[in-house]
Amino acid sequence: MRGALAAADSEQWVLWLKANKDYLYVGLCDEDLCSDMSRALLLLFGLLQDLALPTFATLFSSLRMLSGPEGHRDCQAQADILLTSLLRMGAPFAGAVSKLVAEFEPSMRIALPGVVQLVEA
Repeated sequence: MRGALAAADSEQWVLWLKANKDYLYVGLCDEDLCSDMSRALLLLFGLLQDLALPTFATLFSSLRMLSGPEGHRDCQAQADILLTSLLRMGAPFAGAVSKLVAEFEPSMRIALPGVVQLVEA
């Protein structure tokens, strides 16, 4: 899909993602934003492919936050759908998501069961 973006456009989107990743990924924890944010991130990741992967450490932090006691169930479900969709997209996301899941704490495994089940199948 990245072929659809000119190299200059890809660079601009990567810069934008890196500059806004904290806000975008925290949006996954907001019950009013999580559904739209999950869909938007999936589209953006589809365009940027491996260029999005350096931001996944920040994504992990937000996943930890939404898996805590204050995490909203709808947000957890949307994050689970996002990760499952990324896993099913294959490379480069399958490996990156598998690495994230390998680092999941118990609360994250409970909150995001779909992706855990797929990775460990």
